[in-house]
Amino acid sequence: CDESIQFIENYNNEFLNLAQQLGDRLLPAFNTSNNIPYAWINLKHGILRGETRDTCTAGVGTLMLEMSLLSYLTQNDIYFI
Repeated sequence: CDESIQFIENYNNEFLNLAQQLGDRLLPAFNTSNNIPYAWINLKHGILRGETRDTCTAGVGTLMLEMSLLSYLTQNDIYFI
C-alpha cells in the first residue's frame, strides 16, 4: 500500500491491521485439497472437528477476492488463494 497517500488524517493502518488479523484467522478454512474453504470456521479455535465442506460458490468467490485484495494491500502472498 502506498504510504505517501493518506486520505484520513492520523490514520495508521488500524483497519488494515484488523483485516490482516481476521485474514490470519480465516486462513485455516482454506487449508483443503482444492483451496475451497470450509463452510464455517470458529475464529477463536479454527476448524472444528466434523466441520462440513458444503459451501456456497458465491461466498467462496467473495472470500477469494477479499483475501486477494488483502494480499495486495499487505504485500503478503500468504493471503493470495
